[in-house]
Amino acid sequence: MNSRIWTLIGALMIILALSACGGGGGSGTAITSDPAGGDNQEGAPDPVDGDFYFSSETNKEYQNPDADIFQEKCSLSDYYFESANFIVFSNLTTHSNDDLRTAATKAQSAMDVILPQFGLNWDTFYAMKRVVSFRDLNQFASEVSQLTYLDGGIEKRVTIDQISDYFGGEIEMPAGSADWQDPSSNPDLQYAFVYNALVNERDPKKVRDVMVEAHEGYDQFFADNPTFDPRQEDWNDQWEPFFKKIQICATSNDRIGRSSTSGIKISPDFAEEEYRHELTHLVINQVSKVTAFWAKEGQTHLFLGEDVPASLTDVAVVRDHIIGTDETDPGLENIDKFKKAYLELVALEGVNAQKVLDWHRLSMNIKAEWFDPDGTGGTITDAEREAWIMEAFGEVMPKSYAAFFNDL
Repeated sequence: MNSRIWTLIGALMIILALSACGGGGGSGTAITSDPAGGDNQEGAPDPVDGDFYFSSETNKEYQNPDADIFQEKCSLSDYYFESANFIVFSNLTTHSNDDLRTAATKAQSAMDVILPQFGLNWDTFYAMKRVVSFRDLNQFASEVSQLTYLDGGIEKRVTIDQISDYFGGEIEMPAGSADWQDPSSNPDLQYAFVYNALVNERDPKKVRDVMVEAHEGYDQFFADNPTFDPRQEDWNDQWEPFFKKIQICATSNDRIGRSSTSGIKISPDFAEEEYRHELTHLVINQVSKVTAFWAKEGQTHLFLGEDVPASLTDVAVVRDHIIGTDETDPGLENIDKFKKAYLELVALEGVNAQKVLDWHRLSMNIKAEWFDPDGTGGTITDAEREAWIMEAFGEVMPKSYAAFFNDL
């Protein structure tokens, strides 16, 4: 496998790893259980309906391909709770049935509050929910860029229109694409194009279908999903790379909450505010794992209903706070600045939460020039990512990144 796969995966794992914050019916044999016993606390949501299953009987196992490099104990769980919108696994043997149901209940209540703030409901959320991981998109794009075939004894690289009519027919081909069939040409242009085309597509089912169509005749695709059968016509839980429902890995109280493209990791004992925080990140993660840190955190804390300062001081602190990692702790004083800056952003004419998601989505794109010219790969640097996030802002918003902050 080309080293470029691993260099981009490495960048995704290190720079774009899971968001983390400090604080605080399927098939098979259902094990029925009464909801959490006792009277609800005043104002507490009613326990969600659902059933308990064994993974060994349903073949539903915990998935988190866009997570960090460390093995997750939830992947070893053989028992889960499934409600209308959530599948809850556990990384402990001490979690009770009530604990798993509680996690799903808090998550349901949190999402019911979060989605309207994005201008979404459950139907429109599912319409945008990612079903193929960024990791698999990366692998697919890299493999496509290296495929060759013999034409009259001459080796040629497979072109995009040979892979899928979708690429060749609906998206303008970039400069240099005419040379892609020359095996000696640098494959990075084709690689970046395929990856970006899949990232930018708003219909997750179309992304999945494009990858399935391209799989025909090329058995090296979906190398990380050997059980995935592209000939399966029905798009159901048995064959889709991601579950349609949001996954929860129930953790212990001493673990910080985390979010990814497929779900969240959180303790059943954490307050609903923590669930809102991580699930806000999860919605953003459906379009991008690369976002301006200040915008993501400012939006998230605003969605928690926190107060906003009357004015913004130290504009440069916000402007320059672009790259964040799992362990980034900007401090409460900076969170206040982030919230104010986000409010100023959505106050621009034509800008709302959906427009900000468009910016995040474009920020997830990659550039061929980020990789070494000899095709051996190269780790994407923070400086390259920061420059592109600022450039993407100007392509989506009514003013440039610099102009926005100069006007604050």
